[in-house]
Amino acid sequence: MTIADTSRKFFQITLILGALIGTQSALARPEYAVRYGINRCTACHFSPAGGGARNLAGKYFGAFGYPSKSWIRQQDFVGAEMKMLYYRPAKTIQTKSGLGTMEGDVWTSVPLDELSSDSPETRLVLEQNLGGFGAGARQWYMRWMFAKDMETSWLPQYVLVGRIIPAFGIMTDEHRTYVRLQSGTPWNTGFDTGVSFSANPFESVHYDLALVNGQKNSGQSLATDGADSWGGISNLRWMPSNLPLAAGVSASWYSAGQQTDAATAYSAYALLSLHRLSGNRLPATISAEYVQAKNWNDSFTGAFVNDPDYATTVGHSTSRGIYALLEWELTQCWLLQYKYDQLVLDQHFPSDAFQRHGIGMKYYFANNMWALVRFEKAYAGHPGESDGLKTGDLNAVWGLLNFSI
Repeated sequence: MTIADTSRKFFQITLILGALIGTQSALARPEYAVRYGINRCTACHFSPAGGGARNLAGKYFGAFGYPSKSWIRQQDFVGAEMKMLYYRPAKTIQTKSGLGTMEGDVWTSVPLDELSSDSPETRLVLEQNLGGFGAGARQWYMRWMFAKDMETSWLPQYVLVGRIIPAFGIMTDEHRTYVRLQSGTPWNTGFDTGVSFSANPFESVHYDLALVNGQKNSGQSLATDGADSWGGISNLRWMPSNLPLAAGVSASWYSAGQQTDAATAYSAYALLSLHRLSGNRLPATISAEYVQAKNWNDSFTGAFVNDPDYATTVGHSTSRGIYALLEWELTQCWLLQYKYDQLVLDQHFPSDAFQRHGIGMKYYFANNMWALVRFEKAYAGHPGESDGLKTGDLNAVWGLLNFSI
């Protein structure tokens, strides 16, 4: 079966599923923080930047109404997650493909001191990927909480020290998304070591600031010239509880020691909950992000484009990218997704843009377990990329299976 036949068949199945179950009433569930105006990532995660180890509320959120029978699911000091991927690109002979384990993640969160009027809560969070893409240390940090979650303050309410994922743009669990590649923030390599500060000056306003060293250190050893490689990341998010939207801006700056110029990136992003806007008559969420970055291209273009001369030419160019995601809740457990990616490696040559359209179905089939199948159609404007041998313009069908406790 050719990739065109596969895409047509998958699209037909998607339409049939939508016709069969789209008439069922969608239950109001807190699938997205913007849907209920929850402007604190610590509502579900231990990190105020979001992502990574989840607390007990985060586990309940992922249950999607299914009963919890496992003792470990009822604890917030330990957890695990596994992601399996099946990837079938248009040209399987020339490119990597097949079934693999993306992540085999385990974590523990241990409170060392309780929050009191005299001292902050001190917590140790350790997260390790035992196998899969980016295996090794993930987030390892000490967290100090200086105020309860519902309080507001201009001063930092959370301080993290260690190996972290700083807040930048819309955090996703996909490493192929263009805006994540161009800003150095994929889920499997976007780690930094340093200190971060987070707070909510108002309930509707949240900020994150981070000072890091080593520029995306792998965690396996110290980086070459890492002592002179400093970075700063900032994020500001506005999410009013009485409006169905969130908006934010992020910026990052990394010096590269004495070897190359500094790498910079800027993000503007927004999320809109049509659930709240329409009184649940339109059960959907729209996410969008625009990123402009400089001196990040050389970190991924070698594995991304076919023409090595072209990769060298755009290695230190200013790039711009667009990310958009529509998630439509067909039922309580079925979601229809449409995703759009665009990346211009050199903003002076917009016709060279890489573009990717993806349509897929996501199904929550058990407590903290879900499956996603998506077909992606990709294009490349640069003539040297038209044969589709690398990931930049590769049509693909892929599936993702996620288990967590």
